[in-house]
Amino acid sequence: MNEIVLTTGVVVFVVYAVFHIAYLVEMRRTSAALRRFIAKTDDNIQPALSALRNIFEDIGKATENVAVLTERARDLTERMAAVERTVSDLYGQYKDAAGEAARAQAAGLKAGVRAGMASLLKTLNTRKESSS
Repeated sequence: MNEIVLTTGVVVFVVYAVFHIAYLVEMRRTSAALRRFIAKTDDNIQPALSALRNIFEDIGKATENVAVLTERARDLTERMAAVERTVSDLYGQYKDAAGEAARAQAAGLKAGVRAGMASLLKTLNTRKESSS
């Protein structure tokens, strides 16, 4: 079960890394585009700054969404671990109960066979004595 938790953790990390790398690539592209834009529009800088502000707000929202997804994945992993512990406990209890029942049945069968054999031998001895 540890493999499941570990695999889930690795998957969450990979998803986070992919989003983070995409975020960094997008930031780099945005930065390069901004430099070109400012160089071309020296006299029109206020509208450019307004557009840049909107871009950064969108990037901030995307980062918040990644953080929420990471938190949800962490919560899911914790819940899966709790389910695994519960299933393990239930299996252990079932296994213990089944073992006790099997031991009781085996003891009962052993006693029954012993009593049957004793009765059979007693009957055979009685018949042998009465026939002699």
